[in-house]
Amino acid sequence: MQGKLFTQTFLEQGITQTEAWQNQPEYAQFVETLKSIFANLSANSTINEATTESEIIWKVLEALDWHDTLPQQTASLSGRYDVPDGLLFPDAVAKTAALAETKDELRYRHGLVILESKRWQRALDRDDKTDTLGTPSTQMLRYLSRVEVISERRIQWGILTNGRHWRLYWQLARSRSEDFLEIDLAVAVGMADIKVAPGSVEAENPAHFLKVFYLLFQRSAFLPQAVDPSQRCFHQIALDEGRHWQTIVSQDLGDVVFTQVFPTLVKALVQHDPDAPKSLTLDYLETVRRAGLTLLYRLLFLFYAEDRNLLPIHEIRYAHYALRKIRHDIAQFIDDGEEFSAKARGYYQNLQEFFRAIAQGDASIGLPPYNGGLFDTHPLLERTLLPDAPFAILIDKLSRRTENEQRQWINYHDLTVQQLGSIYERLLEFVVVSHEAHEITIQPNIYARKGSGSYYTHDELVKLVVTETLEPLIEERVAIFRDEMERLAHERTTKSKRLQQLEACDPASRLLDLKICDPAMGSGHFLVSLVDYLADQILEQIANAETLVNWATYQSPLIQRIENIRQQILTSAQSQKWTIARHQLDDRQIVRRMILKRVIYGVDKNPMAVELAKVALWLHTFTVGAPLSFLDHHLCCGDSLFGEWVGIVSKDLHQMGALFMQNALAGMSAATAMMNEISELSDADIAEVTQSKSLFETVAETLKPLHQLLDFWHTLRWLSPQKLFNQKGKHFPHPGLAPLLSGRFGDVMTVVSKGQVRENKPKDNKEVAAINDLLAQTRAIAKRERFCHWEVAFPTVWKHLERSQSLGGFDIVISNPPWERLKLQEIEWFALHKPEIAQAPRAANRKKLIAKLQQNGDALWNAYTEAKTSAETAAKVARTCGEYPQLSGGDINLYALFVERAQRLAVPHGVIGLVTPSGIASDKGTSGFFKSVTTTGRLKTLFDFENKKVFFPDVHASFKFCTFIFGGRKRQFTETKCAFFLHAANERNDPERLFTLNATDLAAVNPNTGTLPIFRSKRDAEITTRIYQQFPILVDRRTDEPKFLWALRYVTMFH
Repeated sequence: MQGKLFTQTFLEQGITQTEAWQNQPEYAQFVETLKSIFANLSANSTINEATTESEIIWKVLEALDWHDTLPQQTASLSGRYDVPDGLLFPDAVAKTAALAETKDELRYRHGLVILESKRWQRALDRDDKTDTLGTPSTQMLRYLSRVEVISERRIQWGILTNGRHWRLYWQLARSRSEDFLEIDLAVAVGMADIKVAPGSVEAENPAHFLKVFYLLFQRSAFLPQAVDPSQRCFHQIALDEGRHWQTIVSQDLGDVVFTQVFPTLVKALVQHDPDAPKSLTLDYLETVRRAGLTLLYRLLFLFYAEDRNLLPIHEIRYAHYALRKIRHDIAQFIDDGEEFSAKARGYYQNLQEFFRAIAQGDASIGLPPYNGGLFDTHPLLERTLLPDAPFAILIDKLSRRTENEQRQWINYHDLTVQQLGSIYERLLEFVVVSHEAHEITIQPNIYARKGSGSYYTHDELVKLVVTETLEPLIEERVAIFRDEMERLAHERTTKSKRLQQLEACDPASRLLDLKICDPAMGSGHFLVSLVDYLADQILEQIANAETLVNWATYQSPLIQRIENIRQQILTSAQSQKWTIARHQLDDRQIVRRMILKRVIYGVDKNPMAVELAKVALWLHTFTVGAPLSFLDHHLCCGDSLFGEWVGIVSKDLHQMGALFMQNALAGMSAATAMMNEISELSDADIAEVTQSKSLFETVAETLKPLHQLLDFWHTLRWLSPQKLFNQKGKHFPHPGLAPLLSGRFGDVMTVVSKGQVRENKPKDNKEVAAINDLLAQTRAIAKRERFCHWEVAFPTVWKHLERSQSLGGFDIVISNPPWERLKLQEIEWFALHKPEIAQAPRAANRKKLIAKLQQNGDALWNAYTEAKTSAETAAKVARTCGEYPQLSGGDINLYALFVERAQRLAVPHGVIGLVTPSGIASDKGTSGFFKSVTTTGRLKTLFDFENKKVFFPDVHASFKFCTFIFGGRKRQFTETKCAFFLHAANERNDPERLFTLNATDLAAVNPNTGTLPIFRSKRDAEITTRIYQQFPILVDRRTDEPKFLWALRYVTMFH
């Protein structure tokens, strides 16, 4: 069984509790019919597609009660069949109506399911040289997209089969290429000589899964169920049950991780660390916190990988050492009522050895190396040996949950990467607090948005933003390919030469050239979903391009690249004697890997968030037999909002008489070339991962002096945020800047890179001391704030850095940035670090307690003043640095800064997709920026939501937010799609609520404020815009002197 459409728990257990399972009087006859169909088949049968259809597929469908069907015979202009092989109808009435249509495509409006059939046992996810139609699964993706339009969204399901394997596809799946259901019908029906994949659930319980097949593929499963009050089809019931299970389990798991696992783990690490200091400093506690998170990330990775059969769990030589064996041993020990040793460290030591095997590989147990950095040596985890007593209990708490007073295994197979990421992302806001006598507590920041869990973006919103943002870029690449194809059709050059020219516009390949960034990535939720959506689109465009070309046989060059990577992995596996199932190296897995290495970029200020995002992306793009992709070149730890641009610093230095070293730009050129080389490496074997890592280390070393100079320059803004300085730095408040810029002590970049100046002459002692003090201060601030200098972080994204405005940027910037004020809230801060201060009854009492910290020399006082100063200074820098001219006024909210930053990061014709408070479109403070977007035709969509369905559980139900999709400075859209007061993402398709406005409408309505007009219905919008088109506004306040356009006076009666 393959695919992730339904949860394994439902297919194995939940389905048996349904009414449909209990009441199937015709099932016995179905089994007999199926056995007769497969009776004369064997694994070695060679049957062509036509025979497979007539002798197997249509007969099975007949047994499943599909009597009203229509085989398709219409061919495309190229002579290939460009429509699905069959159209399945709900009943005879629908089929009769379809046959009455004058055009074939109109028949789909009456259908229920499309069918695509292939020859017996033909691979469904790989190209076949004997088949000119390409990869079957990509064909199905294209057909689904096509019939979704021509059926007016009435056809939601597709069946793909080669007679043996039967797949069910759903139009609305998170990833159509990944979230399908596949059942091996030949194994379920009991064919004796068929080769079975390791871990096949059909082979373990054939009778059960034969009935599962019957229930999910029979005609009645696609129709409303009479026993269901909501009249859902059986599939929707199965999907809803699976989601319900996922929600319950993820919530339970989250509660256990927050309240039991993480606190116990951190306390155990402190207690058993031989190098733990007597006084538990804040720095040490942070080191422990990160060590605990790292260990949990490793366990998460292995739980997920083993439960999804991504590791050779069914290979006996691996299974003996697997984490699954450790989990089962611990569970048996607990269930037997035994007590774990408080001194023996066997489980922890065994797991450490297993971690090393994962990182380095172990051919003797069939295990390839899967490192990527996750399993790198961690000093604290290496030197600390946890006893069995606490550690085994932790493993069991992560492995099992209590249900109906019984311990049940948690099937990580059924949890999405996004759900697991949301659990672990919440841990990022937990802090380790030390009390008297080494007492340790783990405290969440109950006020922080991240700490509350509301930071997690609902899947509906993520899919909406991803789709709306990527659609125009995909459509453009398809249009370019189509235009070039039509132009070349009339060229007189050889066909091979024309095909070579056409390949340069191949839409699937061009999608891999996109650069997409999330500047506030957190656990990587948006990036994971982007990988899904883009993989679907790339696979679909591979198939689509083949059918568009009608003057030759065209094949995307990406197909050969995919095959080369697959063969490289297989060759490496065979030489190393690793255990690999070939079906786990299908096109969709390899395409995801390519997207991850080439397309995805992300930044987060929290270093453990970056590590969590890596884990999420590794799990989601796991390619069996290939090492974990190197990601450090595209995922960066830093503050997206604060940093410098090379051209601006160069200009400032030049104005002050200091020279900017030209070899710094030469270093950028070399770094760019190496970063491009990293992106081109497939990381298909450990040698390429090592090469990627080595190249990146060289890049980092090459760019280090420039990075330190930019750090230094930006830190000057933090030391003097009101006004950086005038020429020569004469009025800069620190006495070390002017002598540093004078050049008497060496080139600025060299001095900054070295971090100090040595005394040359006694007369220079004072200036040298001042310079060194300045360098020490700037280094400390830069280390604390983690500035992100975008051109240095991602040199392949930018060019012409010497200019004050460099060229380049990301094709797409997409994110749900934090919605928090850039201001330290005193009560909230102490609630996290010292609750008794936060709970003081009056402000005066709180001030006294804070002052007492200073008097006692408490380290918490330094942490508080540092945090307070950092927040206040960040707000001042945001207002004065010139990066946020429109959205840094008043009480700054971080989301507003991210909006303006996203615009700066996008290429002029790029697209930006964000989830923000609806105030971006309606607040006075943001109206200037919003007006600059709407009046230039750059607003693509704005869908406004109320939090009634609790998209964000810890945000009030009346709070309004929106999906805000707009273009870069030079991208325009002919119209803007809007809808307001939505409670679910699919409500945006309601024709009574969805309406469009153009730039003229947006400029005409609310011209004084520049805010977005808000309408509850399409009719309201039409009436209002028509009024504004025909009549002037009462008062035009856009000029210095208001213009009264109507002969009216405003008066009040009582004052």
